[in-house]
Amino acid sequence: MSVDVDYDKWGGLVARFQFAEFMALETIGSGLYAIDFGPVELPLLVRHRQSPVTMYAFHSATSRKVSLPYFQGGEVSDKRLNLVRFGDPSL
Repeated sequence: MSVDVDYDKWGGLVARFQFAEFMALETIGSGLYAIDFGPVELPLLVRHRQSPVTMYAFHSATSRKVSLPYFQGGEVSDKRLNLVRFGDPSL
C-alpha cells in the first residue's frame, strides 16, 4: 500500500538520509528530515533553539484524514526548548 506524503506544506525542503548516515551526523539543525528504513520513511521535524533541553514528541492516534507527515507537540512545548517531532511512518 502506497502512502501519499506531502512535504510541501512544511516548505518542501527535506533532508533525506539512510539510517546509518543520519546516526553519523555530528549535529542536527532545524529542518525536516526523512530517514529511510526501506519500506517506510521516518519523518522528523526539528527546531533547534540553542537550548540545553530538548523535548521529543510522538503523536497520538489519529484518523487517516490528516495529511502526512503529521506532527504534534509544537503546541505544548515551551518555545525556548529544542523540539524533535516524530511522524508515524505506519499511517
